[in-house]
Amino acid sequence: MPETTAEIVINALIALMRIVNQTAIVLRIAVFIELVLIMILAVILAGGFRRIMSDLIGRRRN
Repeated sequence: MPETTAEIVINALIALMRIVNQTAIVLRIAVFIELVLIMILAVILAGGFRRIMSDLIGRRRN
């Protein structure tokens, strides 16, 4: 009996670790997506892509 209970406990811990690792990866991806969205919003609020692109093109021409 002790062997089987120990195996059950170890298997449960392994399953928990797998779930924790998966959630950690998902959280990292979510954080990355959030940062990208925040950067896009910041650019839009700062004046938009068109104005920034026209400024860059204008500077290159000048």
